[in-house]
Amino acid sequence: MATKKLNTEIFYTILVVSIAVFWGMGFVFIPWAQQSNAPSSLICLFRFGVSAILIAAIFNRKIKIRKENILMSLVCGVLLFAGFLFNVMCQEYTTPSNAAFFTATNVVIVPILCAIFFRKYKTPVTVYVCAGVSVIGVLVICMGGEGGMQLSFGIGELMALASAILFSFHVLAMTKALEKTDSISLTFSMFAVASVLFLAYYLIVDLPKIPFSELKWAPFTENGVFSLGFGLSITGITVLCSFYAYLVQTKAQTVMNPTKVTLILSSESAFGAVFSMIFGMESFKWSTVVGGALILAAVFYTGWATRPKPVPSASPQPEAAPDDGTHKAEPPAEKAETENGRTREEQPPVELPAISEVIGAAQIPSIRQTLCDTDKQENPQSDADDRES
Repeated sequence: MATKKLNTEIFYTILVVSIAVFWGMGFVFIPWAQQSNAPSSLICLFRFGVSAILIAAIFNRKIKIRKENILMSLVCGVLLFAGFLFNVMCQEYTTPSNAAFFTATNVVIVPILCAIFFRKYKTPVTVYVCAGVSVIGVLVICMGGEGGMQLSFGIGELMALASAILFSFHVLAMTKALEKTDSISLTFSMFAVASVLFLAYYLIVDLPKIPFSELKWAPFTENGVFSLGFGLSITGITVLCSFYAYLVQTKAQTVMNPTKVTLILSSESAFGAVFSMIFGMESFKWSTVVGGALILAAVFYTGWATRPKPVPSASPQPEAAPDDGTHKAEPPAEKAETENGRTREEQPPVELPAISEVIGAAQIPSIRQTLCDTDKQENPQSDADDRES
C-alpha cells in the first residue's frame, strides 16, 4: 500500500512539473498573442472558453453537474476570473518584474491558508523554508531584468498582490470542491463560469477599443520581431496551458497536498525565463540561472522531503495454541451483549426464503432421513437406549 501511494505521488509530481513547463511556455505564447492586437480579456476568453468546449466534447459522459456542487463551482470560476483579471491589469501600472514577484508570493500564502482552513493538511517546516527560497529565486530573476528591479508598492503592486491572494484562495476552493465532485466536472464548471465573465468583460470594455477584425491570425514578422500569430498562439495557450494544465492540477490535488502543488507550479517563472531566452525574447543572464536554480532546488527538495514514507510490514501474528478442550476463552457477557445489540441495530433482519424454495420440496424427506442416519452413527449409545426403552 505504501509503495503504491509513493508511486502515485511521484507520478502526479511529474505531471505537475509538466504543467509548470507549459505555463513557462505561456510566457512566450501570451506576448505573441498580444502582438497580434488581441486584448488580454479576449486571450483569456479563448483560453478558458475553448478549453470548456474541448472538455465537454471529450468527457461529456463524465461531467456531472449536481445541485449541491453549483455554489463551489461558481466560487472557483469567479476566483479564476478575478485572479487572471487582476494579474493582467496590474501590468498596466507596474513593471513586469514587480508583477511577477508579487504574484509569486502565493507560494507562501497557500500554506498559511491551508494551516488556517484545512487542519488535515499538516505542512512540514521544510515546505515553508522551501517556499521562502522559491520567492528569493523569483526575486533574483526579477532583479536581473532590464534596468534591474526597483521594488515599490503602488496600485499596480496592490493588484499583483490581490492576484496572488485570489489564486491562493482558488487553490483552496478547488481542494474543498474536490471533496464532493470529480476533477473533470469541476474543471468544466469553473472554465464555463470564467468564460462567461471574460466574455462580458470583453464586450463591455475591450471590444469598443480593439475590433475583432484587427486580429492577426497567421504568423508574421513586424519590425524584425517574429510572432506566431493569434491562431497558433491561442492554440498553445488553450490546449497546453489551460485544457491539459487545469485537468491535471485538479486531479493532482485529490492526492497531493495543495501547498506542494503550488510550490511546484511556482517553477513556471524559471521555465518561462528559459523559453524566453530560447526564443530570443530575453538575453542570457546569470541572475536567471541562479534564480531558476534556487526555485528548482526548492521544488525538487520539497518533493523528496515530503514523499510518503514506506511503512514497515506488520510482524506476523503468533499462532493460536491448539484447543485441548480444557478451557475456552469467551468474551465478557456485557461485551457480547453489546456487540450483539450493535449487530442487530446496524444490520436489519433479513427474510430468508422457505427451504422448499431453495432445494425443492421433493428433497426434504431424503435430507431429513440422511440427517437422522448421521446422528445415529455419531451417537450409537443414544440409539441403543431408544431400542431398550
